[in-house]
Amino acid sequence: TIYRVRERYEGFTLVEIELRTGRTHQIRVHLSHLGWSIAGDDWYGGKHLVVGDVVSSSTKLEVPRSTPLLTRQALHATLLGFEHPARGEQVEFIAPLPEDLRSTIGLLRTHRLIDAPNVAGAELDLDLII
Repeated sequence: TIYRVRERYEGFTLVEIELRTGRTHQIRVHLSHLGWSIAGDDWYGGKHLVVGDVVSSSTKLEVPRSTPLLTRQALHATLLGFEHPARGEQVEFIAPLPEDLRSTIGLLRTHRLIDAPNVAGAELDLDLII
C-alpha cells in the first residue's frame, strides 16, 4: 500500500492511497496499524462525524452542531484501473467524490486546513474530484 498525504488539517489528513493488492480491509487495517483510523470507520477506531467535530464552537452555523456529516467510512475509489480480462487491454474508471465526502473536505479546508503539500507521484487532481 502506497500512501500520499495530500492535505493536512487539524486532527485530520486527506490521503491518496495506491493499492498493490486488493486484500479485504487492506486500507483500513494498514492505516489503523499505523495509528491513523479512518473517519467514520467505527470498526477500526474511527468514528462517525457530526458538524461540530469539524467546525469550531465559536463559529456560527445554520445547522445544529449535532448534524451528521459523515455516517460511513471516509473511503472512496476515485480511480480504478485494471487489465480487462477478455480484451486484455488496460481500462480505467474515474468517479468523483460523493457529496458527503465533498462536504466534509470543504468544511475541513475552511476550518482546519494546515497545508496541502505538493506530493511526488500523486495520481489525482483534487480540484477535479472535489
